[in-house]
Amino acid sequence: MDTSCALNFLGEDQEVSDDVVDIVAAATSGSITLAVTERAFEEVSRARDSNRREHRLAQLRGFGRLELPAHRLGDRDQLAARLHAAMFPDAVPGSRTNDHNQRDSHQLATHHLLGRDVFVTLDRKLLTRANAAEARGVTILSPQKLLARLQAERQQGQLPRPPTIAVRDAVHPHDDAAIREVLSPLADDYPDFSGWLNGGLAKASQGLIQVRVGLVGERVGAVALTSRKDARVLKLSAFYVSEWAQGAGHG
Repeated sequence: MDTSCALNFLGEDQEVSDDVVDIVAAATSGSITLAVTERAFEEVSRARDSNRREHRLAQLRGFGRLELPAHRLGDRDQLAARLHAAMFPDAVPGSRTNDHNQRDSHQLATHHLLGRDVFVTLDRKLLTRANAAEARGVTILSPQKLLARLQAERQQGQLPRPPTIAVRDAVHPHDDAAIREVLSPLADDYPDFSGWLNGGLAKASQGLIQVRVGLVGERVGAVALTSRKDARVLKLSAFYVSEWAQGAGHG
């Protein structure tokens, strides 16, 4: 979801979209998953009103947080540049509108590289450029069109049944992006969170610590990092269950 669409769900100064509410309900039932990118948090952090800024950041944390690992930022920037050129061919460098369009392009690229199926937005101008994005493999839909798509898939029996849960050892680097997504809410409490997590994943790839992931369906929804201190002591360094996965049984 884009920033405005996510904030609309609990908007204090705008009429809440019934379609957005229905999408959140679909996520709650396990039919779909919702998330916003790190860029959305950056946008809200620039708000001048501190009270509104903190309130909106708290709202965003209710959704999953998508964050690319450092080694994929170059891929994101390249895809974002291609999307920007295709969707906004008349862009004026340095303008406020162009800056906004570039942020949208970064969010689209991040969603795509993390394997998300659809970018949902209420932005009418962005929706008018959906065909250009689709030509580059990125699907942009309004909440109304996403609901229509879900209804069609439900009638065809394509939507998943309530997901099963499982626990397994993490596979590095395949699971690293998902691990970062799950643990990202801890960034507010851990000094130098990125450095700590980078170090932990590096040690895990060397077999020095163990990372276990909890799956809800096929998606990673819980992560535990442990290291053995001696034959009798196992240290739990981190354990977190994403909000969307809470209640599934991983606690």
